[in-house]
Amino acid sequence: MARQGSCPVIIVPPKARFKEIKNVLLASDFKNVATTTPFAQIKSVLDIFKPHLHIVNVDSEHYVELTQEYKHERAKLESSFQEYNPEFYFIRLYDFLDAISNFTVDKNIDLIVTVPKKQSFLSALFRPAIPKNWLIIAMCPL
Repeated sequence: MARQGSCPVIIVPPKARFKEIKNVLLASDFKNVATTTPFAQIKSVLDIFKPHLHIVNVDSEHYVELTQEYKHERAKLESSFQEYNPEFYFIRLYDFLDAISNFTVDKNIDLIVTVPKKQSFLSALFRPAIPKNWLIIAMCPL
């Protein structure tokens, strides 16, 4: 189901132990967020845990300043998730999984929420190199 992306799935590592979810990472490509982000579904998860929300974009094209398009998309996300006081991070790296992996360690992320738009992202999640302690929710794009 996760590889087909036909519905939201929670990916729980086999040896995972439940712990309080305090920090949630929402990965976003900051492209057409109003039409591609399932806000209601994500909020339903956030409402359960009341976590600190970290919205992360990994893109090798970022320079010193964000483009107007990214600022506009950021404003949409900020408005939509305002009750969760989101913090935004723009990471300029070429390897998405390395960037997310480092971020989860640095910020003590307990849950990753993603809306994969490409099959390759979910397939990559099943590579042996992915940390076995990642708890991931893959939402379907709208």
